[in-house]
Amino acid sequence: MIDRDKINTAASDVSEMHKELAEIAEALVQKSTGKLDKLIADFSKNIDTYTTEELNRLKMQLCVETYYLGTRKDVAVSKAECAEAIYKEHYAKSVTATEGTAVHKQQCATLETAPQQAVQLLYNLTANLLKTKLNEAHSVIRVLDSVCISRAAEAKLAQTAQM
Repeated sequence: MIDRDKINTAASDVSEMHKELAEIAEALVQKSTGKLDKLIADFSKNIDTYTTEELNRLKMQLCVETYYLGTRKDVAVSKAECAEAIYKEHYAKSVTATEGTAVHKQQCATLETAPQQAVQLLYNLTANLLKTKLNEAHSVIRVLDSVCISRAAEAKLAQTAQM
């Protein structure tokens, strides 16, 4: 039989931990994506008023920001990998330092390495959030490309029709 109280408690613990990690990860991501977010926010406020020249300028600015964001994402991935290595090292040291049965050693090591596990989760979350931002920025750039191409084609047709 399922103990709903234990499941609810565990779900609450997960939600609380995720909330805390997400707040930290969002702050880390914001440091890396502030300019990109501002460009997108400004664009979305005035989406209908941009000229083709302004769209091309925005597209170039977004490309520059994604250039740097890709590196920042890779750094977060690398930090997640470092956190995993540190976690494994602490886990192994804890297992060998603890006396008792194998199960007892593993349980103690798991409890002792919780902070390292949390850091690993934090950097995995940060890397995933940066990857999403990067992918979305690339999507916006592709849309801007399409709009600029469409506008150029329309202008060419209009020019041809006037002749």
